[in-house]
Amino acid sequence: MSDIPLYSIPDPSVKFDGFKLYSLKSLAKNEPLYPEFPVKTNMPHRHDFYEICIFLKGTGTHEIDFSKFPINNHSIHFVTPGQVHLISNHQNAQGYILAFTEEFMALNRKLPDVKISEFSIPYLDMTVSDFKFVCNTLEAIKHEYSYPGEASEEIIKSCLYIIILKTKTLHNKITETKERINQNMNVVFRSFKDLIEKNYVTNQAVNYYADHLNVSPSYLNKITKKVCGRTASSLISDRVILEAKRLLTFSNMTSQEIAYYLMYNDPSYFSRMFKKKTGYSPTQFREMKL
Repeated sequence: MSDIPLYSIPDPSVKFDGFKLYSLKSLAKNEPLYPEFPVKTNMPHRHDFYEICIFLKGTGTHEIDFSKFPINNHSIHFVTPGQVHLISNHQNAQGYILAFTEEFMALNRKLPDVKISEFSIPYLDMTVSDFKFVCNTLEAIKHEYSYPGEASEEIIKSCLYIIILKTKTLHNKITETKERINQNMNVVFRSFKDLIEKNYVTNQAVNYYADHLNVSPSYLNKITKKVCGRTASSLISDRVILEAKRLLTFSNMTSQEIAYYLMYNDPSYFSRMFKKKTGYSPTQFREMKL
């Protein structure tokens, strides 16, 4: 870590100590009031300040503490003090970097202190309407930064706080939605497993189970892959093979009789399927268990 440079805010603003507004390279040439960030962002580095990267348009990758996040249109990224990060393949990215210290946010203001925990969101893709809200807030920051007045510093701090709260609220909403979806998936998965146990002998088609669970076959497959990494059909066939193994081991039924019992009208197909799943023919498997 000692070889990774640690930067303070470059060229700090005289008017706003601890805050600086930068443009990404593609915008900086057209907006001289907001110069390009003077640090090589495509090399690993750290800061002793916070960054909010607002990408109006973008391609490339932002790596933060070894996790990679895409740079997309209408995306916003957060970097906290001490995090190692770099931006790659971002030649066409357009946007702004809001750089500020914890002291800047904490001193001389009535809003609650901004904690590092508020910046636990490294990356967020936003809808057009939500991103417009952030951009409108950004425009207020740009105005106060370009034409500072008596209350400009407090307005900028308030706007930063609004952006933080807005993105945190959106992130929490997305997280809650994902958790709810995962919970629903687990419920459907458990119901699917129960249905298999009751119906695997007479019904081995995915469509049958999907219909009874009021989901599409493709969504049922999505659920099973999400929960256990297996397809719905493989879970059904696994239960069938388990029963075949039990019957081969603990009953006197012939392989042909087992095939018919498990609703396979072609015993030779059943034998091929059993060998594909287990590596043994039904006869070989029975002999191994004797």
